[in-house]
Amino acid sequence: MKTKITLLVAVLAAIVVAFTGCGEFKKGFKKGFERSKKAVEEQKEAENPLPKDTPSLKALAEKGDAKAEYWLGYNYSIGFGTPKDSEEALKWYRKAAEQGHADAQNVLGHAYKRGKGVEQNYTEALQWYLKSAEQGNQLAQFWLGNVFEEGQGVTRDDVTAMTWYRIAAINKHAVAKRLNPMFEKKLTPEQLAKTDELVKKMTKENPKLIMTPEQLAQAHETAMEKMRRARDGLKGKKE
Repeated sequence: MKTKITLLVAVLAAIVVAFTGCGEFKKGFKKGFERSKKAVEEQKEAENPLPKDTPSLKALAEKGDAKAEYWLGYNYSIGFGTPKDSEEALKWYRKAAEQGHADAQNVLGHAYKRGKGVEQNYTEALQWYLKSAEQGNQLAQFWLGNVFEEGQGVTRDDVTAMTWYRIAAINKHAVAKRLNPMFEKKLTPEQLAKTDELVKKMTKENPKLIMTPEQLAQAHETAMEKMRRARDGLKGKKE
């Protein structure tokens, strides 16, 4: 009922918006309706969150739902509601990553960085971290900093490392926030100035590097949900 009312209000709002365009009625109506339709779809998604159990997730994942693919991968990785299966987990993480799911891309980057479930490949790790980081993923941004600090598959570059650490810190990455003051001591004033320039340039060219308040809240909820599933999974095994 709530969704129907919202849809009615949304459509009426679209009509009002359309009429304000006078001669642009058709064009305005179409734009207004599309915005309203998107708002209703987002509300439906919020009212109908993804299922947690593995069978239901798998049914959605097999239809190509990237979020379901990611969470299915996570369930397999920790053995939540299913036997732990690292190979199956990586398979679903990869499917989600290939669809542009930022969290899955970060996981895949980490798998290649550590050689976990795949042959260690720093070049692949860098590529997946970068795809994720460019969408504002704070974890991938931190690990990109680490890759450049350690020179893994790339020429060691403290300026680039500090740049990614700073961006991760802006996005509330706890370790990056604590690490930055210590890492800054390794850089010269000229290098720090260059880092400032790069942060400004990169975030201006790609505003998505900085998470919105909604994205930060979602990242927090994702982390909490992972903790809940890990806890419940352990509890289930003990029982």
